[in-house]
Amino acid sequence: AKKEAEPDQRLTAKGNATFRDDNRTGTGDKIVYDGTRVTLEAGLGRMAALYSNKRAVNQQQSMRAKKFL
Repeated sequence: AKKEAEPDQRLTAKGNATFRDDNRTGTGDKIVYDGTRVTLEAGLGRMAALYSNKRAVNQQQSMRAKKFL
C-alpha cells in the first residue's frame, strides 16, 4: 500500500499583491509562498513593504525594500 502524500500548498500573486499573517502584513508586485516561506518582490520603480501587525498605539513599524525573504 502507498503512503498518502502530505498536502502541499504554493502560491504566486502578481500585481499589487497583499498578504497577511498573525504577525505581518506585506505588499509587493509579486508575492510567492513556496510552502515554507513568503517572498515579497518590488516592481519596477517601486518598493515592497512589510508592516508589523503588533505595534503600539501611534507607532507604525514598517520596512521597505526591493525584496523580502
